[in-house]
Amino acid sequence: MASFLYKALDINSHEIRILEFSLDIEESRGAVSKLKPRFRGTLKHVSLIDTDPYTALSYCWGDPASDEFLRLDSEGAQVQSIAITENLHRALLAVWERRGEKQELRIWVDALCINQSDLYERSQQIQMMRQIYSRAEEVLAWIGPIAGTAPSPAIERSLRKMQMVIPRPTLSSDQARSSRSDSMLTSGEEWDVMISFFNKEYWRRVWIIQEITVASTVTMLYGTVEVSWDFLVPVLRSLVKESAHGHEEQGINISGIGASHLLRFREHWIDTNKPISILQAMTWTTHTKATDPRDKIFALLGLCHDGFRIVPVPNYKQSLKSIISEMSRLSFSRNRSLDQICLRGADTKPQDSAEIPTWAPNWPSLWSSPYITTLEKLIFRSPKSFDFDPVLTTSTTSVLRVKAIYVGSINGISSSLESHTQSAQLQHSPKPYIFSTKNLRKELSDLGAATEEHVRVRLLIWRTLTMNCLGVDIRPNEIDECFSSLWTPQGRGSIYNTQIINWLDSNAWFKIGPWTIREWSQLQARVSETQSSWSSSIISSRAKQVNAELTERRRIKAWDAANQALEQVLGSGMRLAELNHVLEKPGTVKFMAGLVNPHTRSSDEVFFLRSCSVPVVLRRIGSDVNKYTYQVIGGVWLMDSHTGDLEQFRAKFDVPYHAEVVVLDLV
Repeated sequence: MASFLYKALDINSHEIRILEFSLDIEESRGAVSKLKPRFRGTLKHVSLIDTDPYTALSYCWGDPASDEFLRLDSEGAQVQSIAITENLHRALLAVWERRGEKQELRIWVDALCINQSDLYERSQQIQMMRQIYSRAEEVLAWIGPIAGTAPSPAIERSLRKMQMVIPRPTLSSDQARSSRSDSMLTSGEEWDVMISFFNKEYWRRVWIIQEITVASTVTMLYGTVEVSWDFLVPVLRSLVKESAHGHEEQGINISGIGASHLLRFREHWIDTNKPISILQAMTWTTHTKATDPRDKIFALLGLCHDGFRIVPVPNYKQSLKSIISEMSRLSFSRNRSLDQICLRGADTKPQDSAEIPTWAPNWPSLWSSPYITTLEKLIFRSPKSFDFDPVLTTSTTSVLRVKAIYVGSINGISSSLESHTQSAQLQHSPKPYIFSTKNLRKELSDLGAATEEHVRVRLLIWRTLTMNCLGVDIRPNEIDECFSSLWTPQGRGSIYNTQIINWLDSNAWFKIGPWTIREWSQLQARVSETQSSWSSSIISSRAKQVNAELTERRRIKAWDAANQALEQVLGSGMRLAELNHVLEKPGTVKFMAGLVNPHTRSSDEVFFLRSCSVPVVLRRIGSDVNKYTYQVIGGVWLMDSHTGDLEQFRAKFDVPYHAEVVVLDLV
């Protein structure tokens, strides 16, 4: 079938094409065609500045391998047949069957109204997409079913039931609709049916976000049922809340509901009128899909206050590598921050530097497997901004040049939570060493008479391992007890995640400075005999007054917090590392504990970058110590080290004058 010959659009007049279509009587005469009607239509050129009412279609393209077609002409040109997908044919059929008395329909359909073979036109029309859908009289969303399947009777029943139970939306009835939606989904089967509906392929298509977000009226079509988007919202909210169990991370979709991100976009765009940044939008949509990966960026630009400043001209002639590199560099400069440089993802495969520079956020990895570290979640949630442009003017499209201070190197790194095997247990049997932990202070006398500095380091190790996530309502002595008990029978019995137990077994002998982390857990400051006796009498006196049940409840609460913190941090892929740092003050230790990206190796180097709120692990390129060319590996969590101003960093950490500010080339 020959390609359709499109008449060029007048860009200066903000022209678009509108499809006016109707049933093709001639093509629908055959017995087979009666079961699958054919359509014919005309593409009319109209200006968005002043046009008659039209409808816009939102749908999935579906499988391109299809023998469906539509007879089409372009304002008087010779009628031609244009290939369309099976899913588009089904969508047009659903739209046609609800036409009422109309003999012809006016509709905007991207696959037909944009010359898909003209890359310049596609790029230009992207910049008008928000206006196209916001000016439409109605947006019709075809949910399915997809080709080769029939509508689910269970889904159709639930949608019809929902229309009967939930009152027609008004500005004052949102709370009532939410409670009605809860009562409607009265059985586990109904919950499962609606979860299945909201996980249809349609909801994961990245382009529908803009199409639904900016529309004044949205009607969803599934099989023979049509339902307003406003009716679906309270049900979707209930499903997301229940599925996430109250633990949904801000900006990260962990609810397992494919349509959940649409709630956030509509809330910002219509309900609260809050601005959306391109970083926020890309964070919310890591799980969405697009045939062309560039659309994962282009589809969001019209919704973001900084979209067309970060990607001024969407261009399908530009490679993904070039787009991500340019938008990242512009974002660093405009946002006055390098925090995004830490967004590497925790996937098992590190970013290929031959494809995209390592200093750019690793978006391909985040799209294919949105598995990120706890530190990256914090950066996603609250990126910092500073008072200076971190990108030096001598930077290029492939090399990012920044100022930095050298912190030190990675001496050792723990195993990750998922990598434990029998051989990884360091050939130590867990049971004997757990029961002998209480004797460590006798075996290593220094543990029972530690200096004040070592006690401080002990606290930092534990707070680093949990990323200070234990909660403000957990008392210091309860936090300390959790750490002291990790490698004891009591602690073992309080940990319910076997992966955490395996991690503790594998890394009990991981050294940070002079001691292993198990030994650090038993470290105790020296106290005088008199003070010890007095403290014991006070503790004993108070213990008699404390209700045993209340004490036990608080202990359980502290251990629950410890379990959740360890699962959150280690489960995200972060690994505990020992850093040999050169910025120590006189009389302090020359090592520190940090949490690093899972791709970090021993001998990697750590720097503070100007305008980055966390330190960054870098890997040197080449063996010349006088050349400062590095790959970016990921961010580092260090307690009390969050600053992007190198001069503030000098003052805060008493950085010696020999710690020179250097210029790094990041590739």
